[in-house]
Amino acid sequence: MNTLFRQPAPAPGCLFVHVPKCAGTSVRAMIEEIAAERLVLDYDSYFRMEQDKRCTPILGNLLRPETVPDGKIIYGHYFPVKYLGDGTAPAAGQPALVTILRDPFSRLVSHYDFWKTQIQDTGHYLWRKMHEQDWSLEQFALSPEMQNFYSQHFSQISIGRFAYIGISENIDESIRNCFDVIGLRSAMQTRHDNRKAGKDERTIDPGLRRAVEEFHAQDYLIYNYAVARFHSGAA
Repeated sequence: MNTLFRQPAPAPGCLFVHVPKCAGTSVRAMIEEIAAERLVLDYDSYFRMEQDKRCTPILGNLLRPETVPDGKIIYGHYFPVKYLGDGTAPAAGQPALVTILRDPFSRLVSHYDFWKTQIQDTGHYLWRKMHEQDWSLEQFALSPEMQNFYSQHFSQISIGRFAYIGISENIDESIRNCFDVIGLRSAMQTRHDNRKAGKDERTIDPGLRRAVEEFHAQDYLIYNYAVARFHSGAA
């Protein structure tokens, strides 16, 4: 058993950040079946705001973070700073923090495809801009608003604050280990909701991938850290 991230079920509540297009729908469904009484959903994401408008609520969170109820699992698209604040609270009272990530390029492609199929206005300022201007994948992936998506969500939070970071490319083990950290035990088979049937047959320009890797360098740093720190034995 890898003891790198194993720990007893924490007494405080837990934070499970559902990063969009990183297998979160499957995880949520599993938690609902295993421990619905512990689950608290929070999909009030600051990503729905333009970046300059996020500063006011984030400052409020840094100074006065919201409380995580004992024993509860806060799950959703929220920015973790909302509950962790500036990190000055006693370590014993801090909730365990976990998430699952995905290769940033693959995540961007999935996010783009998902939004392209949403033809009803979602109320998201960037969704509107994307549809009004009929963005290509390249325009979406290299837009300032999407740059370093993970870094945006983890604003003001040290990457070392995570007790465990799963990766969707190693999803079965990632879900099991996330559940271990937040004090869940399950004999359920891992679910793969919303996974596309078949393989994406599109030909992706290698130049676009290289451009994305450069443009999203901070996100690749986070992703590669997660792979090296928690998945060094993954195939």
